[in-house]
Amino acid sequence: MSRAGGNLLAPVLIVITAVCRPFTRLLSIAVTIFGKLLNSASEKVILELVRTKCTPILLYGLECFQLLKADLHSLDFTFNRLCIKLFKTVSIEVVRDCQSYFAIDLPSCDLKRRQDKFIIRYISTGNGFCQYCYNL
Repeated sequence: MSRAGGNLLAPVLIVITAVCRPFTRLLSIAVTIFGKLLNSASEKVILELVRTKCTPILLYGLECFQLLKADLHSLDFTFNRLCIKLFKTVSIEVVRDCQSYFAIDLPSCDLKRRQDKFIIRYISTGNGFCQYCYNL
C-alpha cells in the first residue's frame, strides 16, 4: 500500500522540483553576487546585477498567473531584506529612499509591468484560440 502511495506522489514531487528550481537558482546567484562583491563593489553595481540577473529569474513565468497579495508582499519582503543587508540599515524608510535614489523598483511593480505587457500581447495576438479564451 505504501508503494502505491509513493507512485501517486512521484508526479507531484517532479512538479514541486520543477517549480522550486528557479528559486534555488535565484538564491545561488544572489549568494554569489553578495559573496564576491559585497565588500568590493558599490551598491549601484550590486543592485544593477540583482536587477538584471536575479529579478528576471525570480519573475520568470509569473506574469501568466494571478498572484495573491501575500505572494507579492513575500517577493517585496525578500527584496527589501536584500537591500537592508546591502545598505547596512534596519530602517525600511532608508531602504525605500535608497531604492528610489537608485531607481530600483520592487519586484511586485516589475511583475505588474510584465503582466500588463503579457495581457496586451495576449489580446493583440492573431491566434484564434487565444481570442476565444479571452472572450470567455
